[in-house]
Amino acid sequence: MGGYSKSKTLAEKAAWDYQKSLPEDQRFEITTVNPVFVMGPTLIPGGFTSAGYVENFFNGSQKELWPEATTFVDVRDVSKMHFEALRRPEAANQRFIAFSERLFEKEVGDLLYAEFGPKGYTIPTKEMEGEREKNTKISNEKARKVLGIEFISAKDAVIAMANSLIEHGVIKRPE
Repeated sequence: MGGYSKSKTLAEKAAWDYQKSLPEDQRFEITTVNPVFVMGPTLIPGGFTSAGYVENFFNGSQKELWPEATTFVDVRDVSKMHFEALRRPEAANQRFIAFSERLFEKEVGDLLYAEFGPKGYTIPTKEMEGEREKNTKISNEKARKVLGIEFISAKDAVIAMANSLIEHGVIKRPE
């Protein structure tokens, strides 16, 4: 497990451990929302991991795409999940995965090319040789049922991130 994922896992574990360590009459309700890779519109002009991921499709640093997949969620859904977790009593003392869908890099390249290629952007779509990784088990069913979330597609989230980065001038418009 990489440092980023490990820090999220340890922070959540610390929250649950702290709650359990309290005397019964002092315990309070907690709910955790655990997002996968967050995409969607951004209010800030880059400089963070999710933005860098999208930037790399536009800046020429990637010529070929890895045969691996990423799990995505839109930032608007993460926000909605937090709101619903506060609002719904049945969310108390629950943990939720914020996850829309899983896409291979080739799928991300293809969707970005379909959206931005006709506008003059150069987007890689060739996948490197190699075996594609196996499917990872992950489910958003609990968030759908308990919190009532209907997730924004990964496609829409990635395109929204790219559009935001273009608007912020992080991704330069073609000349």
